[in-house]
Amino acid sequence: MNRKLLVVFVALMAVVMLATPVFAEKPNTLTLTGTLFILGQGDGDEIYAGESDNHLLKLRNSPDLWTGDISGSGIADGNWLIKGGSLAVAVGTYYLEDVTVAGVGTGDLTLGYRGLDLWVKSGSDDLRSIRGRGTVTPVTFIKYTYELVIQINP
Repeated sequence: MNRKLLVVFVALMAVVMLATPVFAEKPNTLTLTGTLFILGQGDGDEIYAGESDNHLLKLRNSPDLWTGDISGSGIADGNWLIKGGSLAVAVGTYYLEDVTVAGVGTGDLTLGYRGLDLWVKSGSDDLRSIRGRGTVTPVTFIKYTYELVIQINP
């Protein structure tokens, strides 16, 4: 009886081992860095709060230029709350068309942002399988550096 149980156990273990890949495939990870330039306000407008220097900057079709590991241009839509002449909160989306991402390829790329946080929302062509998160760091009001850690999912 014990021998039959041992044979069944060994057979089950063999099936489990054959069904489990020996080398699990891990997604490739890349860190992308570079510079983002906001080239204009686009179709947006500014809404001022009375006599204060606080205002809301609405960006619509705002042109931007990406250099470095993400290379190309696109537009941004979003809302920037300006308090005391400084950016307080920014929320929106970057729509990049036909850009090149180093180590990945080309395609369209959509990035979301909130404050200084940046993330991949979607991509097309070579960029369809990437996901990731990162940050932007202001250099001036129109120039930012970015670092985005992406995974290329097979």
